[in-house]
Amino acid sequence: RRRRDGMTWGEFLLDEEGAATLRTAMDSVLGPRPKGDERTPSQRRADGLVGVARGLLDSGRLPSRGGEKPHLTVIASVETLLGEPGAPAALLDWLYPISREKLLQICEDATVTPILVKDGNPLWVGRARRTASKRMRRALAARDRGCTTTGCDRPPSWTQAHHKRRWSEGGTTDLSNLTSHCSRDHAQADAGYRTVRLPDGRLARVRPDDEHFGPAIHDPDNRGP
Repeated sequence: RRRRDGMTWGEFLLDEEGAATLRTAMDSVLGPRPKGDERTPSQRRADGLVGVARGLLDSGRLPSRGGEKPHLTVIASVETLLGEPGAPAALLDWLYPISREKLLQICEDATVTPILVKDGNPLWVGRARRTASKRMRRALAARDRGCTTTGCDRPPSWTQAHHKRRWSEGGTTDLSNLTSHCSRDHAQADAGYRTVRLPDGRLARVRPDDEHFGPAIHDPDNRGP
């Protein structure tokens, strides 16, 4: 059920097998609690459930609907994407307004279809363009070997291609500007978390308030063959 503040809540009843299946899938997505994770158990479970659904959508294994694989749809004007004052909010699934920050996060790993309109009427629809090709994703998986965020052990199959410099701000879609993030760490990166190199050569994740989050496990600048 959707609340007025945009959040959605619900509850369900499962038998023993169903509950164990769902719990196992969510635990696989979440992994061990990383150092500095301040989410409550309920928040972690909710993130795990969303992670399972996102992974299934990204896998492309769900049945097609109307000739297309199930996916999220976001409608946004160029003015909204550029953050111009007075621009209308982007709409998720044609109905729910979302912030520009969430819009940019979704755009980091999306198929973008340009649509030319006049007076609200579509005049031209361009071809869909994926921001990271399958070949690039394979190269990222080989180079990064999973999420490159501090302490995260998510495998390549659970990661997304993240633009170090945002695509919407002129960032290029090439390997030098891409790194692998799981969905949670992708959101953190967009929120201002960053990775710095410590004097001893290790990497550390830093919060927006400049407090260290912990040493990094993966070093995107020091990959094996």
